[in-house]
Amino acid sequence: MKDNLQSVFNQYYSDLCRHALYYLGDEGESENVVQEVFVQLWKKHRNILENQEGIRSYLYTAVRNRALNAIRDVKAHSEEEVEHRAGDLRTELEEKELLARVTELVRELPPKCRHIFLLSRSKGYSNKQIAEELDISVKTVENQMTKALKLLRVGLKTGE
Repeated sequence: MKDNLQSVFNQYYSDLCRHALYYLGDEGESENVVQEVFVQLWKKHRNILENQEGIRSYLYTAVRNRALNAIRDVKAHSEEEVEHRAGDLRTELEEKELLARVTELVRELPPKCRHIFLLSRSKGYSNKQIAEELDISVKTVENQMTKALKLLRVGLKTGE
């Protein structure tokens, strides 16, 4: 039976590769498809090898179907990738828009409030460090931070 497979392989392989190439347009992928068909033939349809009447029709149909499946799989993968990239771009754009809006709102804060907020958020200063640097009380820093955050929240809600 193995000799039958070798004989059928030798007889049809080149023609089947050309047949697959018609659908796929890629020699390497065409060879893969034909090889998969022969592996499938050996694993599941050995009885066809004994009666070689329908072997030609079986092989061409199997190669065509496998090639079309390969095209479908590539297309589905490409569509998923496009959707994923579009989602990433949307997210990136939304993040940039949000950052631009926050930057704009920070610029609109009253000067003292903006300065305290930037020391806290941009430079990572603690309330105590800000109070010492500006020679004000920690309570004043806390009040100004509360005011800044409230104004930013309101500005973001109204900007939606």
